[in-house]
Amino acid sequence: FSRKKLSQPPTLASFTSNLQSLVSELKSETQANIAILSLPLIGEDLNQPVTQTSIGFSRAIQKIAKQQHIDYLPLQEAMLEHLNQYPTQPRYRYEKRHTVFVISLLRRLLGHTDQQISEKLGFRLHIDFLHLNKKGADMIVDLIEKFYIKYQYAGDDTNVH
Repeated sequence: FSRKKLSQPPTLASFTSNLQSLVSELKSETQANIAILSLPLIGEDLNQPVTQTSIGFSRAIQKIAKQQHIDYLPLQEAMLEHLNQYPTQPRYRYEKRHTVFVISLLRRLLGHTDQQISEKLGFRLHIDFLHLNKKGADMIVDLIEKFYIKYQYAGDDTNVH
């Protein structure tokens, strides 16, 4: 955590507290329709502890959205559904994430597309364990578009944030 200049290691409790405060402040400062997006999965091996941790954080995000009466955009759930329908076999485990990042960076410098990099490394939604490929990014776009349309057709398109 010191490398990222954080005052303390990130915990579920501190994350939840900070997000609660942020959402409360947003709600008090605007009349905009507010939505929060669940976290993307970290990697695609659902048995990895880091992936399970990200799932726990997204559950906290969903709970906050419900408590605060704001929209929740279920990115992680869409990713899980996709991976359950189309199982993946990443070539590397999360512990090799730095190696995978370098490989994906070098492939990009060689002109490979995100899709080519993903396929070579055995990912369906990621380029590496964190960065999304086009399919993963399109999931975000779809969720945001649905949120926007929901309020646009309600006659409230100037107030969506």
